[in-house]
Amino acid sequence: TSSNAADFVFQGYDRGASGYKEMMRIRDSGAIDTPQQPACMIYCQAPDINWDVGDLIGYGTGNSIKAFDTTNSFNMSTYTYTAPEDGKYYVSFTCNGVAGYGTPRAYPRVNGSNIGRDQHARGNSSISGDLDMRTYSGIIPMSANDTLNVYVGVGRWDTFGCNYFCVYKML
Repeated sequence: TSSNAADFVFQGYDRGASGYKEMMRIRDSGAIDTPQQPACMIYCQAPDINWDVGDLIGYGTGNSIKAFDTTNSFNMSTYTYTAPEDGKYYVSFTCNGVAGYGTPRAYPRVNGSNIGRDQHARGNSSISGDLDMRTYSGIIPMSANDTLNVYVGVGRWDTFGCNYFCVYKML
C-alpha cells in the first residue's frame, strides 16, 4: 500500500562542504530526481532590444529571470554558460528574427566557434510582420569549462517577449 511506500535516496560526499548531500532520489511514484544535474533556464523579459551581426544575444539582459541554475553556470552579465563537467548537453533557445535585415541566423557557439556544420536557428527569408520567433534545439558535446553562448551571424534578432535559453546535461 502507499502508506508503506518510501523514497530511495542516494547521497554523495561533497568535498567542498565536507559533508554529504543528496545526489539522486527515486520517489515512491517512480519519478527520479537528480538535484545536482547541471541545468539552467533563463527567461528573457527584456524590453525591445535588438542584436545585430557580431553580437552575442543577451539572454540575461534587462528584466530577464534566471528561473533556475543548478550549478550556477550561467553568467547573466556575459550571456554565457560554462559547462561544469564533461558531457552531452541538450541546448534550446528562442529568439525573434526581425523583418528587413535579410534572413537572420543565430549560431550556438562553443568556445567562440560555431558548432558542427554551422548549426543555427534561421529566420524566415520573408518575415511577415515585424518579428518571426525561431527555436534551436540540439545536443552539444562539451568538456568541463567550455563556454556556450548564442551569436548573431546574419541579420537582426530581438529578445522581446517570451524568449528563453536553456541547457540540460543529458549524459
